[in-house]
Amino acid sequence: MGSAFMLLELQFISRLAVLFGATWVTSAIIINGVLIMILIANLLAIKFRSQLQPKTTLLYGGLVASLVISFLTPTSLQLMPLGSALITLVTFLPILFAALIFATSFARVKNASMALAFNLLGGGVGALLEYLSNYIGINNVLMIAALLYLCSLAFFLRGEVEDRAIT
Repeated sequence: MGSAFMLLELQFISRLAVLFGATWVTSAIIINGVLIMILIANLLAIKFRSQLQPKTTLLYGGLVASLVISFLTPTSLQLMPLGSALITLVTFLPILFAALIFATSFARVKNASMALAFNLLGGGVGALLEYLSNYIGINNVLMIAALLYLCSLAFFLRGEVEDRAIT
């Protein structure tokens, strides 16, 4: 999940720089947007933990759908009234789903320090994968992020099957 998150951040920075320019305003929007989405996800995960835990696969579906919507949303929408706000919201929506998945999944881990370590390692791998944007384009990085999140889903489902086999 850490790898895909890094790719999302790269794409956010690039997309919002097109909208707002490469200034401190863009950095402020990105930093605050990511933090707000993570805060909202944590609040939802705390409030609705029992409802979200069994629906993690649906959250993954929402995540992949939001990545596809973000991929298909053209930056030319900025010319419409409220177009920049719509693009910004669509761009940040995958973070909400990713943070919800992380919060609900992290609540179930037995070894928190190992889970965080692997997430940080994934972040390092994601930083290396950012160089692919030079070859495939910034927007196509979203598809790599979607592929990484689908790999995460496969590991999640494998863990669910193993947990059911143990009990």
